[in-house]
Amino acid sequence: MKKINCIQDLHTQRKLIRENQLLLQEGIKYNWQELKESIKPQNMILDTLNSLIVRKTDQVLPKESFFKNLIVYGLSIVAKKISEKAGDKISHFFAKD
Repeated sequence: MKKINCIQDLHTQRKLIRENQLLLQEGIKYNWQELKESIKPQNMILDTLNSLIVRKTDQVLPKESFFKNLIVYGLSIVAKKISEKAGDKISHFFAKD
C-alpha cells in the first residue's frame, strides 16, 4: 500500500479496498455453495460410485478405447440412478427426524 498524501488518495484506497472485499466475499459465497452441494448425501454417493467405477475399469481396460468409454458411460448412468434413489431415501429418512 502506498503512502496517502491527500484526501483523494484516501478515498481511492478505500474504494479499492472495498472492491477487493466484495470480490473476496463473492469467492467465499461461491465456495460455500459448492461445499453445501458437495456434502449432500446424493452427491457423496455419486462421487464415490464414480471413482470406484473409473478405478475398476482402469484396472480391467488400461488403454483408452471406445469400448472402455462406453462401459464407463453406461456404468455412470446406472450409478447416478442408484445414487439418486439412495440420496432420496437418505434425505427422506433424515427429514422424518
